[in-house]
Amino acid sequence: MKKASKHIHPTAIVDDGAQIGLSTKIWHWTHICSGAKIGKRLLKVKPGITDFSSIVFSDESEILKDVYDPDITYNQLIRPWKSKLGLFYIQKQSLQVDVIIISLTFISIFSRRISLQLLHKTLKKLNAPRDLLKLVLRQEELKPMPPPGANEIVRTRT
Repeated sequence: MKKASKHIHPTAIVDDGAQIGLSTKIWHWTHICSGAKIGKRLLKVKPGITDFSSIVFSDESEILKDVYDPDITYNQLIRPWKSKLGLFYIQKQSLQVDVIIISLTFISIFSRRISLQLLHKTLKKLNAPRDLLKLVLRQEELKPMPPPGANEIVRTRT
């Protein structure tokens, strides 16, 4: 039987006092602040269409298409928001929310604009923070942001 362990990427920063659960993976360029508790709850979410970001960033390839460094651009423009949306999803996770996400994913095949508007209404009913409500409409250009838990925007791949 394999013993569960945690994996911390070499570029990640984990402050003293942060609690990291077994089987947890800390992403590239992540900063985990003192007092943070990260563990198995995040791992219960299976990847796939059960996430708000699959709708909000269905145009991810378009965003990264003509940029000089897609990896850095992804870490500046997309990943911080995907992480915030994923954490909000975990807080609100339910069968009803999953059915709504699947429905909105289907609607986005025909009209991304309508899908984003309906997602905005859904998140508003779920009491999402204002920054997420503003993001999901995707009416403004994405601006570089630091990754979750960090204070500085990613600028290199060191």
